Amino acid sequence: MSLRIFLGASCLVGSGIVCCGGRTELFVDDSSRVDGKDAAADADLTGDGSHNRCVVDGVRLCGPGCPPVGTPDCCTAVHDRSSGSALNAGLCWLDLPDVGQRECAACQDGEVCVHRSKDSLVCVPRALCDALTDLGAQQACRYADKTPFDGRPLAKPPTICPYLVAYHWLCGGGCGDCLKGICTGRSADRAWGICMYPTSVDLHTPDNVEVCSSRSNCTQSSSACVVYTLSSAADQTVADQYGFCTDFKRCLSVNGYSPAYCR
Repeated sequence: MSLRIFLGASCLVGSGIVCCGGRTELFVDDSSRVDGKDAAADADLTGDGSHNRCVVDGVRLCGPGCPPVGTPDCCTAVHDRSSGSALNAGLCWLDLPDVGQRECAACQDGEVCVHRSKDSLVCVPRALCDALTDLGAQQACRYADKTPFDGRPLAKPPTICPYLVAYHWLCGGGCGDCLKGICTGRSADRAWGICMYPTSVDLHTPDNVEVCSSRSNCTQSSSACVVYTLSSAADQTVADQYGFCTDFKRCLSVNGYSPAYCR
């Protein structure tokens, strides 16, 4: 499955709005007030943003109490995970190191996913989904296993790793980190993560995860497409689109601890 690329941000010339790379002036819709405070004060971007609801980890957000969606152009709306409709809050994708292009197949441990559009689910830092929830876009995000994000912390895995899968296949808790792989899939209800190892030496970075919906999407015949097993049919439909390729035997080994289809 090919990586979907999203481009098209631009600057607004002569409007008093800076380009996406800037950090100084931003127009603020001060007609709204949040928590009894003036919205313009909340959206002041002249500092480092560490205590600013409109700038989280260096990423600008837009929505109620912040600059409106579309200000600047790179701040576009996120979408409702159920209806697919645009919400009244969003973020500036160009502020992310990956420009919001990593599909929600094997996000890094602790990351979650946001519906960038009706048909696109991408990995983002958890802090952004917490901030989007604060702006009223609580329906935009999912945990890394594609269950709906509700703000709960990730489940704490046991301190003892199951013996049969101790060889860097499960991750978290007693199983530790992955050995040169990506620990992915933990959520509020899924304590163990699965180690995503590349199926070839050319796929050894998070940016090059092989995204799949079935085994036929994977480049090697020995691979399986790992798709998390969810209780909701609607959520399962989403999960089915964002599996990742890994060794077939590894997928079968972890299935009982972090339920997933090995397609």
